[in-house]
Amino acid sequence: SVPIVEANTARLLTRLFNISLPIDSASGREKLWASAASLVPKQNAGRFNSALIDLGAMICLPRKPKCGLCPAKRFCRAPNPEALPRKKPRLKTRRLIENHAFIVTRNKILLEQATKRWRGMWTLPPLKPDCFKQSSSQGRAIHMSIFPFTHHRVTLRVFPRPARKIDNTRQRWFLKGDLPSVPMPSPHRRALAALLH
Repeated sequence: SVPIVEANTARLLTRLFNISLPIDSASGREKLWASAASLVPKQNAGRFNSALIDLGAMICLPRKPKCGLCPAKRFCRAPNPEALPRKKPRLKTRRLIENHAFIVTRNKILLEQATKRWRGMWTLPPLKPDCFKQSSSQGRAIHMSIFPFTHHRVTLRVFPRPARKIDNTRQRWFLKGDLPSVPMPSPHRRALAALLH
């Protein structure tokens, strides 16, 4: 006889017990599970939990809950059910621009192993921010794409660069035919596919 907490029961429980703590906080989760445990019967817990899930899915809806039809309305403590459950406010979307190099020589492409985001995966070599100050003739981006990453909106720009001496600790030349088996983040794989096409 154990409680269950999933999306529908979490919504229902926060409203029944008027839990105003954000449910994605540690104290909110703790209160939620304690509330679920206080309701679960000693027998037929499976049937009871299924009923809670159904009640949350069909009556205690996220928007426009059907409070008039709810069999638990006598016990519901939420003065405004649509305001619960509370969640932490979403982080504001940050815009980032990432500049990378496209370096090809003798049917090989230079890639660099990431150390921060996408740690261990192979990406196009990043360009230092000051590389564009050195010369006004750095050229235009030959590929540009935008992708989301957590609360960021990243613009990936790729510039052609000549072959150079590489950093053997993190950089490596790959044959074009080997690229499908190289672990690479999707935005960089899509950029390479477009550039090689």
